[in-house]
Amino acid sequence: MEKSVEDKYPAVKTVTDHERIGMVKEIFSTITGKYDFLNHLLSARRDVAWRRFAIKKMRFFKTDRFLDVATGTGDLSIAAAVKYPYIRVTGIDFVSAMVKAGKKKVERKMLSEKIHLLVSGDQIL
Repeated sequence: MEKSVEDKYPAVKTVTDHERIGMVKEIFSTITGKYDFLNHLLSARRDVAWRRFAIKKMRFFKTDRFLDVATGTGDLSIAAAVKYPYIRVTGIDFVSAMVKAGKKKVERKMLSEKIHLLVSGDQIL
């Protein structure tokens, strides 16, 4: 018999920070294949408008680098690298399945030289 949601995910108040982080990782790992679609659908595509707005506001001063924290599947990193071809982007997330999906998107768009996606805990060499 399958566990109920309540059995699998206890109330937030009853778990430690470490357990909570583990639950978030697990949840995002299970929806990775549908994440982009769900993000567009559930936000009524506001996520796309938000990215466009954020990218217009970006300024890179002397470093020409962009750090995308909680990059997920890398949409913001990709959009920034396309809009500003002279920048270098590092995206980081703590859900390895999301980063793996993002890396595939980066490769398909031939942006591997500009964008490096990492799972938090990885070291930049």
